[in-house]
Amino acid sequence: MEDVIFLIKDLRNAVAHNSVIFDCRFKKADPPSKVTEYLQTQTTISNITFNHIVDYFIILVVLLRKVGVTRTEC
Repeated sequence: MEDVIFLIKDLRNAVAHNSVIFDCRFKKADPPSKVTEYLQTQTTISNITFNHIVDYFIILVVLLRKVGVTRTEC
């Protein structure tokens, strides 16, 4: 869980400070392989690298689903 929090922290800070997020300039480090492997098994989406903003949307949707948000709301 700690790795996931640190991964989305950079996105949160970029949004909070009105920085550019579309090209993932905010990314400070490569994500741990265990996080990408977990996301790939949970979603059956391959090649999650966090080099594109879509990968961050994937992790946010997975987290929302884990806390009980419906598929429609996601």
